[in-house]
Amino acid sequence: MTRRADESELVIYVAIDQDSAPLLHADLVRFRKGPKRVQRLRMLALQGLIFETGAQPKPPRPQGGTSAAGGVFSEPTDD
Repeated sequence: MTRRADESELVIYVAIDQDSAPLLHADLVRFRKGPKRVQRLRMLALQGLIFETGAQPKPPRPQGGTSAAGGVFSEPTDD
């Protein structure tokens, strides 16, 4: 593991062998070496962290106001 001077990026070199992590190895070997494999590993790590900690990502906040559908999806009013 190498940590850069600015601490904003963490570079990790990972070796995953088939015997110790067969499911992970099989999933990652589908991709050639490169950015798609790295992105898949990042996503799996993040999903594992969310699962392990029980953290739930916040859903996007709805924007107020009227929609292009003529206000059908706007906030209800007391009439």
